[in-house]
Amino acid sequence: KKYVSEEMVNVYEGIFVKSFLMFYGEGLKYYISRETPEGEEVLESRVITNTGSNPDKSIGRFEQINDMIECNGIKDKETLMKLMHSYAVTDCVTRQLFKPL
Repeated sequence: KKYVSEEMVNVYEGIFVKSFLMFYGEGLKYYISRETPEGEEVLESRVITNTGSNPDKSIGRFEQINDMIECNGIKDKETLMKLMHSYAVTDCVTRQLFKPL
């Protein structure tokens, strides 16, 4: 598999961050390295997976979509239908209230 190199942002006194959008069930293998005079030095390597959500506290479209993917994956049709309805209502209201300029 191909690796993609991304720079991390120094947000505060040596604390570096990089954000990724991951939906339920998706995984990311990463390693953190730094350049030294001798070459690249790997500091950390891990695999992370998005394993869950909280449908009652979702904020925003991405979290709503994530919750729907999870419900579909665990075959919770009742909650999935509620979430789909809520997403459709939010989408409809958003389109009516916010028009492109």
